[in-house]
Amino acid sequence: MRNRTKLPLEALGPVLLPMQPVGILASIYPDISTDAPLELEVGFGKGLHLVNAALQNPSSRYLGIEIERKYVFFAATSVVNRGIKNVRLIAGDASLFMATHIPKGVVDVVHIYFPDPWWKKRHHKRRLVTQGFLENVLLVLKPEGMIRFATDVEAYYQMTEELLSQLSGVVRSNPESTSSVAHDMDYLTHFERKARLKGKPIFRWDLKKLV
Repeated sequence: MRNRTKLPLEALGPVLLPMQPVGILASIYPDISTDAPLELEVGFGKGLHLVNAALQNPSSRYLGIEIERKYVFFAATSVVNRGIKNVRLIAGDASLFMATHIPKGVVDVVHIYFPDPWWKKRHHKRRLVTQGFLENVLLVLKPEGMIRFATDVEAYYQMTEELLSQLSGVVRSNPESTSSVAHDMDYLTHFERKARLKGKPIFRWDLKKLV
């Protein structure tokens, strides 16, 4: 993600979507089959996971939403510089987007990696992952669709575990939590790499929607 060539806003335009209800997905990804998997990443930061996943799976569609506009432009620049055609990015609030801006039952996988823990107790209400948010995510998922979650904050992980226990029609599993880094690309995001190089464990869960 280093040594990026800075691009004018006009060059980034094809990658950027406005924060408004998503219409017909075929118009957003005109070069990709309408039957192709659609994966959504919430809070993608600098876009490392989106870029790597899109390069590895060029026939899949990737949509990212991030509230920090500077990161949206950073990721969009990376996408354009690499000639990636299967990624679209939105600057905006993920909770609003999930609740009102995306059709129900169209997403195959939702990725939620290293959301802001909002450490102070009075700020906990700002945390992304709430019961209402998870219920809205399940609505946009197809049957058998997945939510993939990771954090390096154990207290946040434990809080989400309590929320998961209140959901119905789902099956939960726990990928292995590791701290050692096997190789230089053995991480999903910059946050994960930073944590694992410090030897911190990563806490993960996957959730499958049954119907």
